Amino acid sequence: MFTLRKRIILLACMCAASFMVSLDVSVVNIAYPYLSKVFNVTIESISSLAIFYLLSLCSMLIIFGKISDLVGASKVFLIGSLLFSITSLLCAVSGTFYFMLLGRFLQGIASSMISATTGALIFQRLPKEYIGRSFAAVTGLGGIGFAFGPPIGSFLIEKFGWHSIFLINVPIGFLIFFFAYLSLSKAEETRPKSKIDFFDLFLIFFIIFFLICILILHRVIYDFNLLLLPWIVWFLLLIFFIHYEKGKKNAVVDFLVFKNKNISLALISSLLIVSLFDGFNFIIPFYAIGAMGFSQELTGFLIGLASLIIIFTVPLIGFLSDRFGHRKVCIISSLSVFISSFLFFFIERFDFIFYFVIAIVFAGIGVVGFFIASPSLILGHVKKAQSGFVSSFIQVVQNLGAIIGIYIFSDFYGKIDIDVAKNLLETGFHNACIFGIFLSLTVIVLSFFTFEKG
Repeated sequence: MFTLRKRIILLACMCAASFMVSLDVSVVNIAYPYLSKVFNVTIESISSLAIFYLLSLCSMLIIFGKISDLVGASKVFLIGSLLFSITSLLCAVSGTFYFMLLGRFLQGIASSMISATTGALIFQRLPKEYIGRSFAAVTGLGGIGFAFGPPIGSFLIEKFGWHSIFLINVPIGFLIFFFAYLSLSKAEETRPKSKIDFFDLFLIFFIIFFLICILILHRVIYDFNLLLLPWIVWFLLLIFFIHYEKGKKNAVVDFLVFKNKNISLALISSLLIVSLFDGFNFIIPFYAIGAMGFSQELTGFLIGLASLIIIFTVPLIGFLSDRFGHRKVCIISSLSVFISSFLFFFIERFDFIFYFVIAIVFAGIGVVGFFIASPSLILGHVKKAQSGFVSSFIQVVQNLGAIIGIYIFSDFYGKIDIDVAKNLLETGFHNACIFGIFLSLTVIVLSFFTFEKG
């Protein structure tokens, strides 16, 4: 019997898993400048650690969401938490950059297993009257993990070395697996009504995977004619997938949803806003340490402080979104990101700590506002039967945006050695700010023309 005690333990496990995954992302992010020195690679190369992680996470989300319908969300969640510990250990013992790349790719798979099943477990295992609060608890712990990641990561690197930022996940993951197994051991699983077409899932994975591979090829192949063929193959594959899905009754992707311009514009806006934020989030530590002269610990503390301030705004943003409408919050959020890009553009004239924190806070508040308001705006246009697919697709779009953002913004630095390239770091960051201003203005326009249902 699924008792109250087991429900509390399960919710605690999901909160801990959300905290662990978010902590890992921000801890590793602050460590990229340090890791570029450890493995003696350029900023452009070290960005592959983020891209490979997000690649596997993004491409596997829908797949594990569907697999959880077949075998049960609890089994996928348990395997994911155990795999996250094992892959974190692999990253910690990495002796080469390429072994680290493999570890981060596998970590992304484990993260997708956790992310794809958390919502399903809340709906299936917890009382209906506590679902909203359960989602708030899981999301809140994830936000706290992301906020405390930079200072924790900087402290661990300074005191115990870079291996410790991955080793910290190992005991947490094993504890999550142990207690989640105890709470789920005798729980009944929800059985699927129909079988899953694994050919569909393979196509989804391959389309996303192939797209990121093409982007990576752009860094090593400069001949446009050689790159043209992969793009043609990718577009043909995408057209085939769309045609294949349209002729099926139980299609994995319902393309009719995207005929609603409000949904399409909101998804594009989310893609752009996440690209901008994650792009800046990747290059800011390099600029702070290499150009502004901040220490590893100070940089981590300042980014963590800004993230903590952002977390306190979440309840207010949620209230404003419900009170005044999701569209208005999306517009205001995009304005906040624009202000952040504008502040970063002039950071060389105001080279002090408070200005640096304020610029990050504006960016974070804008992105959090979009994370809260945009999904609500989108889901308001879809039927309840479509909400599961659309919710998972929003996550895919956001993660794909993160991949594209890190890829593009890291290119502004290119093959730079952080220790000897202060001027190049300043120039690259300045160009990234110009691009960020353009992206944020685009999102403002798109958000203005996106309307809520009714």
